[in-house]
Amino acid sequence: MKEYVEEAKKASKKTTIVKLYDKERQKAYDYKQEIYRRSEEAEERGMERGMAKGEKIGLNKGEKIGLDKGKNEKSQEIALTMLKKNLDINLIAECTGLTSNQLQSLMQK
Repeated sequence: MKEYVEEAKKASKKTTIVKLYDKERQKAYDYKQEIYRRSEEAEERGMERGMAKGEKIGLNKGEKIGLDKGKNEKSQEIALTMLKKNLDINLIAECTGLTSNQLQSLMQK
């Protein structure tokens, strides 16, 4: 057994074996670095896609909210004009899509 230990000690001191070990170690290190780099790039691409998708959803929601608000304001404006002309509240509700409670609220303003 001693002989094998001594042989292993001698072999570990040989530069060719050490260089071979260093090359393999360097390969393993380079491989890990490449995996890390690729995972960073994939994460960045994923975040960019997610942000673009989120932005699109947000813009669509904002646009819908804005359109709904604009339609509601215009309906109220039309209803006010109709109320000032003393038109029937049921007719105004039917034409504008506003409820009788909303029309009552407009009349109080």
